[in-house]
Amino acid sequence: MEQLLHNLFNFDGVTEFLIRAAFAILLGSLIGFERQWTRHPAGITNILVCIGSFFFTSFSFIFTTDPLLKDIRDITRVAAQVVTGIGFLGAGVIMKQGSSIKGLNTAATVWCSGSVGILCAFGNLWLPTIATLSIVFVNVGFKPIERRIREHRTGEAEKEEQEGLIRIICDPDREFYVRSLLMQMVAAESIVLRNLQTSETEGKIKLKATFVMEASQEETLEKIIARLSVEPGILSAGWFEL
Repeated sequence: MEQLLHNLFNFDGVTEFLIRAAFAILLGSLIGFERQWTRHPAGITNILVCIGSFFFTSFSFIFTTDPLLKDIRDITRVAAQVVTGIGFLGAGVIMKQGSSIKGLNTAATVWCSGSVGILCAFGNLWLPTIATLSIVFVNVGFKPIERRIREHRTGEAEKEEQEGLIRIICDPDREFYVRSLLMQMVAAESIVLRNLQTSETEGKIKLKATFVMEASQEETLEKIIARLSVEPGILSAGWFEL
């Protein structure tokens, strides 16, 4: 029992623990940043999964010198439970839309983030770094290859549809004008608005518009948002993929 208490309240390894925890957050942030930059969900989720996996795995090292607790020191058993738990979490990212399924890559990325956190708990920090760079490389580098293969297989570029949400904050006296301008601009570019909601918070009007467009129209939508952003009375405007 004395040895157990020593392990629990020993601060000799706190500095190393903090360094590894910070490293897990940094690497998880890199993976999450790539997801957010490419307009995919679960950016912060990747960070939490990475640091959480690190904490669970590090827990196994607390009792490394206590022979009475040998049964719970099996690090591989802890890692297996972490992987299983992340599997259930990743299932929540996957969505079925009609005949297509979206979110598989994001769910797999969350799963891979767990492996980075586990690797951060061990001695060599090069291992999680290599794992992180590999994950980002696959997500960024293989997407164009996947698109080219699909286009070659079908003989023409597929018109992929994507759903998104436009958020606009404006002054109350500009609400009607902003609503009209938004509908005119998206209709002119064949972007379909499915829903348009308005709410008032702290004296400002928030507009939320869900839409459907072809994947090739992202640049056009960016121009629409840029045009709205410079309108008098509009405080902020942006969009993201659902």
